[in-house]
Amino acid sequence: MNLHVPEPHFEDGRIGAFDARTAPIFLPSAVGGYMPALPGTLVDRMPPALGRAAVPSASAVALSRGFVVAAPGARGRTLQAADGRWTGKAPAAIVDLKAAVRWLRHNVGRLPGNAERIISNGASAGGALSALLGATAASTSTAAERPPSVG
Repeated sequence: MNLHVPEPHFEDGRIGAFDARTAPIFLPSAVGGYMPALPGTLVDRMPPALGRAAVPSASAVALSRGFVVAAPGARGRTLQAADGRWTGKAPAAIVDLKAAVRWLRHNVGRLPGNAERIISNGASAGGALSALLGATAASTSTAAERPPSVG
């Protein structure tokens, strides 16, 4: 996961109404087509279409407004283990995003941001996963699917 923190938050500063303790956490889902997704960056990976101006990424806008950006990666449908098992098939992507939220909540007080105000965002498959993340917030049904390194 890539963690991006507004610079003023390092010096007890504020951006708008937010400081390092109160800033919402913006959790973008970079999953597209249920393919594997690398942890997100502040720069869009695709260049703008010919004749169009570059638009700031949603993560860059969130950071500029004082949000902490926690951009996780996720497994996708094309990932296969050396033994041939499909390791990225459903529900792997949502399990990975839920693991990112658990990690953020586990590290309250060690990381900037308000883990009670996590805003998930995505488009296409990433949007569907964001909706599932919110709809299953209290569910533990994916606990058996967790990757071995996630508590």
